[in-house]
Amino acid sequence: MNVARSLIALGDDSDVIPHLDRARTVFAEIGDRYNQARASLELGSLRLNAGEPAEARRILSAALGVMVDLDAKYEQARIHEQLCAVATAMRTDESARRHLERAAELYESTGSPLAERIRRRLTGS
Repeated sequence: MNVARSLIALGDDSDVIPHLDRARTVFAEIGDRYNQARASLELGSLRLNAGEPAEARRILSAALGVMVDLDAKYEQARIHEQLCAVATAMRTDESARRHLERAAELYESTGSPLAERIRRRLTGS
């Protein structure tokens, strides 16, 4: 997944989707739900960037369910941020706000400084 992240950061995400799909398959085969969901987070983000918000929402929602089951609050927050972006792309502003609020709550519960950044977005400052 680090290779995928590096390619995405460099703006070269054309070949990343097959690698993330393969990573998800491998993680599923070995029963690593956490990393399977992390790969899904990256894949959902790519699908959104590719103009496929409905597919992104499907992938991200499934990943969120896993992270809730695993009580992985920081990763839940990251997924809620992406679901906010999906909702914004789909022009569902109330849903976007709910996801952003939930991300802030989760970041706060982990002591992450990212909570403040999200709170500023919510207040428009």
